[in-house]
Amino acid sequence: VVKRGDAEYLLFVKGADNVMLERANNDLFDKKTLLDDLKEFSREGLRTLVIGQKKLKEETVKEFLTKYEEAKRKTAGREAALDDVAEELEKDIEVLGATAIED
Repeated sequence: VVKRGDAEYLLFVKGADNVMLERANNDLFDKKTLLDDLKEFSREGLRTLVIGQKKLKEETVKEFLTKYEEAKRKTAGREAALDDVAEELEKDIEVLGATAIED
């Protein structure tokens, strides 16, 4: 999460195309073009990641940080709790694009 100015917060995320496309707001990008590009990258043997962002309200960030700190303090099931907290925030992502690199 990045804070810009006094009240603007942006969440930047990256991940595998199948995961990111599940979490994406399909109204905010050209899905067909992205999928075509990802297929081409894959044919070329490149490893891909999809990059996205989401604008957040200050109260959402505060709520997330509280839940994140609670999850961090767990002694049992910490990783699952942290994943659950992150997943709550990583919905309706605006896809910015994709990267493709050689392994």
